[in-house]
Amino acid sequence: MRLGRYEQAVEILQRVDKMQRWFAESSSLLGRFFEKTGNAEMAMEHYAAVVRSRPLDEATLETHHRLAQLLATSGRTAPALKLWNGVLGLAPGHPGAVEGMKLLGTGTAPQIAATSAPEAEGGPPLLVLPGDEVRMAPAAPRADVAAVRADFEVLRRLPMFGDLTLEELRAMHTLADRATFKTGDVLIDQGRPGSALYVLSSGKVVVEVLAEGKPPRQVATLGQGAALGEMAMVDEAPTSARVTATEPTTAFRFPLDRLSTHLATDPRAGFKIMRYLGRILSVRLREANRVLAG
Repeated sequence: MRLGRYEQAVEILQRVDKMQRWFAESSSLLGRFFEKTGNAEMAMEHYAAVVRSRPLDEATLETHHRLAQLLATSGRTAPALKLWNGVLGLAPGHPGAVEGMKLLGTGTAPQIAATSAPEAEGGPPLLVLPGDEVRMAPAAPRADVAAVRADFEVLRRLPMFGDLTLEELRAMHTLADRATFKTGDVLIDQGRPGSALYVLSSGKVVVEVLAEGKPPRQVATLGQGAALGEMAMVDEAPTSARVTATEPTTAFRFPLDRLSTHLATDPRAGFKIMRYLGRILSVRLREANRVLAG
C-alpha cells in the first residue's frame, strides 16, 4: 500500500484468516482502502469484522472510531453511539468520539457497556453491525432486517452469482444499488456511454435498436436474472440498444467505476463474474451469426 500497489495489497490482505493475529490490522487496512476509494459500505464491513472478532483495546480503538464515523454519516446513529461510548469508556476525552457525540446532539453521554460485551443469553445482539443483517435469523425479525435478508436471497439465486462464495456474495450485495422502474421507464438509452451493470431481480424489459427514420426494432425481451449493460465492462463505446421496462421492474445496479475497483481487488470473484458475462456475449454472437447466415 505504501508503494501505491493497491490491487496487490488488497488481494494479499483478503487472504488473512480471522484466526491469525494480523487479522485486525489487515481488516483495518482494507477498511481504510475502501473508505478512501468511496465505498463506505465495504469499509464498514471490514471495520465491523474487527469489532466482532477482537475486544476493544488500544489496538482496535481507532477502528471502532472509524466505524462509528461511517455509521453516523450513513444515518445509523444507534450503533454509532454505542461504538463511541465504548471508545470513551476506554479513552475518556477521545477527540473524535467527543466531536462525534456532539454532532449527533448527545454531548458526552454516560458510557455504556463496551461493544465487545457478550450478548444476553438467547437475546438479540447488543450491536448490529454492517454485514450482520444476512447472518442473523431472529425469531421475530424487524421488517427492515427481513427486507435486507430477502433482498440478499434474491441476489443469491440469480445465475450470474451462482458460483460465488458466501463472502463474495456479501461483498456484491453491499456493492449494489437498488433500482426500481415503472412501465415505460428507460434503463439504458441507446448511444450514451454505459455507466452501470444491471441485473434484473424482477419484472421484464424490452431491448430495441433505434435507427433514424425507422421504427424501433425489438431484438429481445428479458426477465429475472438478465444482465444489462455488460458491454460497457468490455469497452467504452456508446450503448448499442435501448432497454425499456415493460412492467414494474427492479434491478441490482452496479456502478461501473465501483464494480471495476472491487473486481480488481478480488480477482477470484472478478474471474467468475467475467466468465459468466463472457458466456452471455458468446451466446449473443452465435445467435447474430446464425441470423446473418440465414
